[in-house]
Amino acid sequence: MNAATRGRALLTLLATSTAAAVSPLQPQAAHVHIGALAWVYDDATLPALVNGRVQVPALHACALLGAPCTLTGATLRVGAAALPARNGTVALKALADALRLGVAWDERAKVATVALPTSGFAFDAQTLARERANGTLPPSPNVRVVTGANLLSVVGPGPLRSFTLFTPGEGGTLTYLGSLAPSTPDNPGQDPCNGQLCSVAFGPDGLRAPYAVAYVQ
Repeated sequence: MNAATRGRALLTLLATSTAAAVSPLQPQAAHVHIGALAWVYDDATLPALVNGRVQVPALHACALLGAPCTLTGATLRVGAAALPARNGTVALKALADALRLGVAWDERAKVATVALPTSGFAFDAQTLARERANGTLPPSPNVRVVTGANLLSVVGPGPLRSFTLFTPGEGGTLTYLGSLAPSTPDNPGQDPCNGQLCSVAFGPDGLRAPYAVAYVQ
């Protein structure tokens, strides 16, 4: 399957999935941005809107926001704060409040944007993205995520020209690939975007990670 055919198939899958009716009692898709980055993957569960609150995987959210946390049963401890947890998730607003980070909610787009913390994985990823982009880093647009057997793709509201995926590596390192990754003879740079669709290898035959954020333009 060539790139154009794969792109059409993914866009068809996206249109089909978003056309289905969603019961108000069921979790709904929600998007989380941290600073200029979009949270696009999690091996536990992606952020979701549950009973009017954005729920996020508790320990991964803590890692992204640079917060030392412990999860015991139905309680997430963040410093002196004890937050209620549900099936390993926590309310994003409660976690951000405990860390004194602002959160903006776009009801129409279902996007929660958390202020960039001063430490943690998201801070490190955005710092690297800013360096690679020569200091210019407008916020990522809201994108929809489509995952396949060996691909992680995002679909933008319009044509996209840049997509860089950031994941945690071994020993606390930061791994990234895509538009801002350096090109080498062994790993020549490739444009991951084609129109509204950007894709990188991710899965059994590609990069694997517990969570990932992306910078998209």
